[in-house]
Amino acid sequence: MKVFRAILYLLLLLAIAYLIWMFFLPSRLFVQERITVQVAPQEVYEELADFSHWEPWSPWAMRDTSVNYTYLEATTAPEGAYQFQYGELVGQHAFTASSAPDSLRTSLSFRGLQPGLGLWTVESSDTGTVVQWELQ
Repeated sequence: MKVFRAILYLLLLLAIAYLIWMFFLPSRLFVQERITVQVAPQEVYEELADFSHWEPWSPWAMRDTSVNYTYLEATTAPEGAYQFQYGELVGQHAFTASSAPDSLRTSLSFRGLQPGLGLWTVESSDTGTVVQWELQ
């Protein structure tokens, strides 16, 4: 009986520790990536500003070919968008603003969830063109 009670107390302690840990996690996700490429900033921007160019280099498209992409009438910034479906998961990726050739803003939404907001910046530097992507 003492062993059973000790195990019960340990499980209760672990559950409380888990709840405390969850309380201190951030409520929003923030991801940032940066890469330097040896391509002119205008060329990078033109590639990023057209969703129909994204699929060939998308890591998601490479990992799973069962994702269904539906391009809407406009695929280029500032109003382009596409929809995707993966099983029951349905979403949309859309441009929300653009400032050629420096930046793009996107919205990535999944049915029933708050959209993630993306910012793409393209800058010329001494070492090449710096492309930075943020999602929050």
